[in-house]
Amino acid sequence: MTTRRALGLFASRLTSNRRSVGALNTSTCFSTAAGSDASSFVDVEAAQERARLKAAALAAQAQADGGAMYVFDRTVKAAHRDRAAYLRRIHPSGDTTDPFLEEIARRTLDRLSDVKREFPRVLVLGGAGDAVVRRLLRDRGDVRVIVVTDMSRDMLRLVKDNVAAEFSVAGGGEGGDSLESQVVRSASGGEVTVHYLHADEEELPAKGQSVDVVVSVLGLHWANDLPGAMTQARMALVPDGMFLSAVLGGETLREMRISCAVAELEREGGVSQRVSPLAQVSSDGPFPVSSRTSRFPSWLLYMSRPHS
Repeated sequence: MTTRRALGLFASRLTSNRRSVGALNTSTCFSTAAGSDASSFVDVEAAQERARLKAAALAAQAQADGGAMYVFDRTVKAAHRDRAAYLRRIHPSGDTTDPFLEEIARRTLDRLSDVKREFPRVLVLGGAGDAVVRRLLRDRGDVRVIVVTDMSRDMLRLVKDNVAAEFSVAGGGEGGDSLESQVVRSASGGEVTVHYLHADEEELPAKGQSVDVVVSVLGLHWANDLPGAMTQARMALVPDGMFLSAVLGGETLREMRISCAVAELEREGGVSQRVSPLAQVSSDGPFPVSSRTSRFPSWLLYMSRPHS
C-alpha cells in the first residue's frame, strides 16, 4: 500500500506539472551557441508558436480529461540524457561510445544505401545521435551539412567531443563546453559542417523543406506525441526527402515485464506500469510518415519512407 500511495503522489505531481505547462517559457527549449550558424535550418519563432498552441491544447485536454498526465516528463528525460552523457564520459574503459547504439545506427543508416541519390543535408534527432553522426562522416561522402538536435546540452557536447576526437576539425570549435558549429573532414576527405542545436524533438524548430533526410535512432520512443513529432520531421524534409527512424518495439524487455507483473501481483495485489509504453507494428498505420515498416530484429522497429 505504501508503494501505491507513493505512485499516486508521483502521478498527481506529474498531472499538476502538465496543467501548468502553458505557463512555461518555451524559448528555453530552443537555443544554439553564438558561434553556431544553423539559421538556414532553424525557425525558432515558428517552433515557439507551435509549442504555445500545443501547451494550450494540452492544458485544455488535461482539464477535460480530469487530469490525465503526460507519459514522459520532458524535463526528467533531459536529466536522464545528461546522466547518460556523464556515465559514458567516466566509463572505466575510457571508451565513450556505446556498442548497442553503434550497431543500431549502422543498421538504420544502411537503408540509405538502398536509395540511389545523394543526401547532402541531414537532420539528426536525439537518441543515438553520436553514433549516427560519426557513421555518416565515415560512410557518406555526399553529406555536406549535419544538424544534430538533443534535449541535453551535455549529450550534444559529448557528440561534439567524439567527432573532434575521430575526425580532423578544419574550423569552428574543437570541443569543451561550447556548442559552436564545427567544420570537419569526413573519411572521404570532404568538408562537412556540423551544427549543434539544443532543442526538443517534440517541438522541432526546423524550417520547412530545409533538409534532405531526417534520421532518428532510438529517440522517438520517448515522445509523448509520436505522430506529431514525425509530422514535424516531414515538414522539414524537401520533396522526395527521406525519413529514417529506429524505435524500440513492443516486445522489448518482455520477460522482465512479465516477471515484474507476477511479482508485484503476488506481493501487492495489483500491477503497476514499470516499463515505458512502446510502439507496436500494428499501431504504425496512422503515422503520417511510416507507411513502410520493417521489423528486424523482433524488438526493434525500423520506419522509413521517401517524402513526396
